[in-house]
Amino acid sequence: MRRVYSGFPSGLPGLGLLLLRMALGTIAAIESGLLLKHDGRLPAEAAAVVSGTAAVLLVTGFLTPVAGVLLALNTVALWLAGDAVSSRLDHSMVLLRVGSSVATALLGPGAYAVDARLFGRREVVIDSERLSRSPRPPS
Repeated sequence: MRRVYSGFPSGLPGLGLLLLRMALGTIAAIESGLLLKHDGRLPAEAAAVVSGTAAVLLVTGFLTPVAGVLLALNTVALWLAGDAVSSRLDHSMVLLRVGSSVATALLGPGAYAVDARLFGRREVVIDSERLSRSPRPPS
């Protein structure tokens, strides 16, 4: 998983990624609730589960690339299906949501996320004394 991210920025860039994840996660949670409230059909319920799952993953910053791609695909699927909730979305809103979701998937979670804790930078301590005592192979 570490190879997926170029880094886990902290400071202001990390805060920016946190805010982006929180905004997308909140939108996904609201969408999930609206889908469950307004429509009892199975496709809408499945889309609500995907939105809810993406919301939890984004807010916690766990499996961020998966959550971003799930949310982007779910948004496009709802828009193409013409669902009652998504039919209020115009082209620019769909483009904004899909673009933000894909950007989040590509940029990663930042330093303030579960992913950073699990897959982030590690401190490697090299014992120089032990290395100097180890036998060296002949040249």
